[in-house]
Amino acid sequence: MAAVLDRVVAINPNDLTTRVQRAFVDLQWRGDAKPLHNAIEASVARDEKAAAPISDRWLFLALCEHDKIAAERALAVLARDGCHDEGIPFPRAWCEGMVEQIGGDQTAARAAFTRAREEIESLLLEQPDYAEDCAFWR
Repeated sequence: MAAVLDRVVAINPNDLTTRVQRAFVDLQWRGDAKPLHNAIEASVARDEKAAAPISDRWLFLALCEHDKIAAERALAVLARDGCHDEGIPFPRAWCEGMVEQIGGDQTAARAAFTRAREEIESLLLEQPDYAEDCAFWR
């Protein structure tokens, strides 16, 4: 995957989403957060609002680093439906709960996680045959 993404970046060096995805590989593969940190900072420096496509990776990095300020900034541009990992949806309320948890506010975190559970329960009732949601949340 790293080699493929390196080729894509070489072809289109201004594609920040691909740069972030390539740097994410280093975090997953080697536990090296610095390339991801640099790629996200470069993206955010251009326009924080334009960082929405990479906000899930930004949030993940902030959670890994227990950086509540960065997590809140990522959450501010995160899509309304939350984030996804390997096709598995995590409601925005779950993301909010994670941010509260790293900030130490267990009461706010629990409230957010409860909202997330309610959202998923509602989704499962509406779409009981939607495999991506059902397999993970049941």
